[in-house]
Amino acid sequence: MTILGQNNLSIAILGVGGIGGLLACLFWKSGFSVMCIAKPNTSKDLNESGLHLRSQVFGDFIARPRFVSRLDFKPDILFITTKAGDLLRALDSIPRHLIENSIVVPLLNGFEHIDLLRKQLGRRVVVGMIGKTEAKKDLANNIIHVSSGAPEVEIASDDLSHQALQKVYDMLMAIGINIKILDNENEVIWRKLVRLNAVACVTAATNQPLGFAKKNKEWRKKLEDCAYEGVLVAKKEGVHLDFDETIKLIYSFADNLTTSLQRDIASGLDSELEAIPGAILRCAKKHRIACPTIEGIYKLLKYVR
Repeated sequence: MTILGQNNLSIAILGVGGIGGLLACLFWKSGFSVMCIAKPNTSKDLNESGLHLRSQVFGDFIARPRFVSRLDFKPDILFITTKAGDLLRALDSIPRHLIENSIVVPLLNGFEHIDLLRKQLGRRVVVGMIGKTEAKKDLANNIIHVSSGAPEVEIASDDLSHQALQKVYDMLMAIGINIKILDNENEVIWRKLVRLNAVACVTAATNQPLGFAKKNKEWRKKLEDCAYEGVLVAKKEGVHLDFDETIKLIYSFADNLTTSLQRDIASGLDSELEAIPGAILRCAKKHRIACPTIEGIYKLLKYVR
């Protein structure tokens, strides 16, 4: 069974947290057929209440996509927006035969999940990253999109054609999300990961918004050192990032920016510590690159955790 909406493409979203919820609301509002796979104990409540998007960019409205605890149709595109620690459990709700011809777009932080997804779901898994946005879901099923601008997505695939990726491009552009198709999967990964890691490390370690690290001499240096070390690792992975441009972009982010790594650690929840700085450190070790600042913050956060 394929569910068709006015835009003639069907979408499934695995995970209805901040990013997944934001996508679900925007696709629903634009008339796409969209189903969200949620945890069994939440799907019933979500079908009753819907998702209430609160965004200065996209407006304030209630979206009512269909919520299920297990995928039950063949989507054209499957977005995966869970956190790394929830991924294995969440994949149990995706029957493999239903996505044999689907394009799978993971929007998780880090990169180590890509091999896992391709092992389980096949080579139609693209590399995708979403950035320049902060969105979170509260207990009342509100999706709070904090950012003052539209999210930016980058995707690439060494296996799928540009024509196949164009479907993803067209869908995201249709709902107001900026997207670029890059030629290199590693470029997609490291362009975001270097800056995300730097921001996540200092906000989590200080439990303060980014503006604190920008203005504090000690933490400003740690922020820059994290970015510099990340640039070195990215170079070994074949991605040449300009440090000055990277740090300039980081400093352009809003002072009130917080990160999910920061919020999760502060709340005592499972976090993306291994998916973000942990993954960079394992890659650095492979290339015999010292990353003392990232390692020091990683160890600090691992102890706190």
